[in-house]
Amino acid sequence: MAALSPMFYGPPCKVPVLNNIKIMTKMNLFTAALLAAFLSAGCEKPEPKPEPQPIVNPEPKPEPQPEPEPEVPADPRDVPNNDGIIRVLAVGNSFSADAVEQELWPLFHAVGQKVIIGELYIAGCDLETHWDRTSKETKAYSYRKISDESGGTVVTKSDATFKEGLLDERWDYISLQQGAGHHGQLETFEPWMTNMINYCRENASYRKFKLVYHVPWVAPAHSTNAKFGNYDYDTAKMYSMITETTKKVAETYPVDIIINTVDAIQNGRSSYLGDTFDRDGWHLNKSYGRYTAGCIWFEKIMGQSVLGNPYYPASIDAYVAEICQTAAHEACLHPYQVTDLSRFKDPNPEQPQSGKTLAEWEFSATNAVEDAYISSFTTLPDQKSSLGTYHYSNAAGVLGHVSSNKQAGGRISFVQLDKSKWSATSGNERAGTMISATGLPSVCAALPGDYFLFETTTGEQFPAGARLYAEFAWNTNKYGSKYWLLEYLDGDEWKAVPGFGVKTETISGKTYDTNVPYSETITYNIAFAASEIRPIKAEVQLSAPTKDFKLRMTCCLEHQVNGRHFDHPRTQSVQNLDATVQPKIMLLD
Repeated sequence: MAALSPMFYGPPCKVPVLNNIKIMTKMNLFTAALLAAFLSAGCEKPEPKPEPQPIVNPEPKPEPQPEPEPEVPADPRDVPNNDGIIRVLAVGNSFSADAVEQELWPLFHAVGQKVIIGELYIAGCDLETHWDRTSKETKAYSYRKISDESGGTVVTKSDATFKEGLLDERWDYISLQQGAGHHGQLETFEPWMTNMINYCRENASYRKFKLVYHVPWVAPAHSTNAKFGNYDYDTAKMYSMITETTKKVAETYPVDIIINTVDAIQNGRSSYLGDTFDRDGWHLNKSYGRYTAGCIWFEKIMGQSVLGNPYYPASIDAYVAEICQTAAHEACLHPYQVTDLSRFKDPNPEQPQSGKTLAEWEFSATNAVEDAYISSFTTLPDQKSSLGTYHYSNAAGVLGHVSSNKQAGGRISFVQLDKSKWSATSGNERAGTMISATGLPSVCAALPGDYFLFETTTGEQFPAGARLYAEFAWNTNKYGSKYWLLEYLDGDEWKAVPGFGVKTETISGKTYDTNVPYSETITYNIAFAASEIRPIKAEVQLSAPTKDFKLRMTCCLEHQVNGRHFDHPRTQSVQNLDATVQPKIMLLD
């Protein structure tokens, strides 16, 4: 074995052999120990492997959610009122005035419900005119408002636009109606009904209001109103046309509530009150007529029965109030039909006069032609086309008469003083006579001294002590004369009919058209109200023998029922006999 280079290990060692053996031995032992340790480490028993675990699918990770969109605030016009007040806006004319102005607020007030009632009013207005005024923003409306704040009284703003009233409150209910007598004629609705609905939805402060359609009533049988002519002066025909039109309205338009006042009034007319719900042949009277309309509006809007509501106007008693409430309630339960209320009898029926009928009249359009009293009262031909046409004359004397046509023996005449200083050919100073479209004797331009005369014509001599009776009905219309004196002939003397309260009064003021001061002292026993139909029943006892019975009603002053005074005849001042009480003269037992 070659010697190792000293470069690496240094010079060779001189070590004894024994020592070398010892060193080798020690090295061998060390090597063996290392090997044993190595082998020992390689032969150690391995750690036991853990038992295999079942594989569990991991929970699915949730899908990432989109970021929530920011909340869009609600349109304030869609947010309902939450103050407990009901707000009702009626768009209409005198028919809506009859329905909501007088009796509706007290009905709500009586049950503790706060209500604000608004009305956008134009006289005689139909849907076409409403749209014209609305779309042009014309200041044509009388905006009327009733609330707790006003104590239930009407507060009026004249010369308002439609939009002013629409935006004045956040109305919960907005009512539309057809006017001018067209509520039974569907062909008159479009496009104006749709236009009005859309305008209200687009512009209302609360646009989720409930849309109401108001259905006015049928004209009374005795009406002479020209609009009644749309239905040939036939109440049954008018009712049928209105109800059929209303059904079509319900199908055609997005109406939420139909207030069928037409049915409520017809129901009431089937009670003992009869055909007396009007005040002038067209509008409702201001007692049970308007109250009945208020009752159905209350029940439809409030959503609770009006039966038992403690409020009713002072002009009626509890029994009549019950009739009105029942008429309205039945209309809500049974629309498009008349509910018979004949079970409501007159609690204080007048005993019919006992005696002999001396003369009796029956006015109607048919009788006017067939019994030839058109010509006798107006000189016009006895034909249907003459109905509703005036014959003008300012000459003194009997202007016309109607002989009794149900039982012969009497005559009704209109007698006037000389008015020849005013023109009878043109202008509004003409006096005249007319038989109305429903056959009623009518006169215009009455002056003091003009009179209606009711008389028997048989020449019968009535002894002193004889009791005589006459009855008829009088319609003042809007502009008829206010003050009259009712007298009868006793022997040769005209006397005031007892029981009518004779008054002597000085009436002063200024004439309406010329502004001239006047002051006149008159004696009268009848003072009529505007648009009043009043039954007149006169019973007298003669103190002297008298040939034929004569009763006259004389005009006392050229003062109209609406408070206007004139110093000349006025053609627009019209009054007529009315068919609610057909004229009769009797000799009592």
